[in-house]
Amino acid sequence: MHNKQHVVGHSRRSLATHAMTKPRLPQTHSRPEVSQNVTCDSITEEHPLGTMRPVKVISIGAGVSGINMARALKRYGTNIEHVVYDKNPEIGGTWFENCYPGCASDDPSHNYQFSHTPNPDWSSLFTPAAEIQNYLLDVCSKYELKDRIRLSNKIIRAEWDEGCAERVLSIKNEVTGVVFEYRCHFLLNSGGMFNNWKWPDIKGLHSFKGDLVHTAKWQKDIDLKDKRVAVIGNGASGVQVVPVLQQG
Repeated sequence: MHNKQHVVGHSRRSLATHAMTKPRLPQTHSRPEVSQNVTCDSITEEHPLGTMRPVKVISIGAGVSGINMARALKRYGTNIEHVVYDKNPEIGGTWFENCYPGCASDDPSHNYQFSHTPNPDWSSLFTPAAEIQNYLLDVCSKYELKDRIRLSNKIIRAEWDEGCAERVLSIKNEVTGVVFEYRCHFLLNSGGMFNNWKWPDIKGLHSFKGDLVHTAKWQKDIDLKDKRVAVIGNGASGVQVVPVLQQG
């Protein structure tokens, strides 16, 4: 009897459909202490008429949206201190995390590029994920954005300090485990739509005795040789992964 294997697919969309959404940050039991007696110079600080006050902006996520925002704020926001935090050890967001066999764009490749940085040299109509990630890395290098990106740092909580008119962030370093605090005037969610994947609601799914794998969190060391594989879902990921699995 061959072992059974479940592989669950999920779908993605092109750059054109990525939208900024209201931050939905994970809640923790520990709450950062926010002093109500903090003196905030930013509220009473005076600036000449017609000038812009210095502001601090934090972006969540160094994927497509985070990179594009970093370029825009660097270009137009001379008064802005902008930092991008990402929980992953590398830039790319979805295109770094998704590494299942056959992962590629599900729209023509030219939909997966910025209008300000066109790429006429995509290798195929549906570009492999690694090639899209390399494109995003090239964009960061071209516009010198890497110095404002903090990798392996996850924002775990955000609170509004009314007295200072600032967001108080708790940020966890995923390497050291240290949690530190940072304040900003604006918090931008660039986490995308595929950041919080989940298992389908199927009775008995998690009591399955074989290996259970999700395409959104693929295990690179998994061995599927001589195993029967059941794929749940026929969206973009399912359509991409099945032909590769059939090849053995």
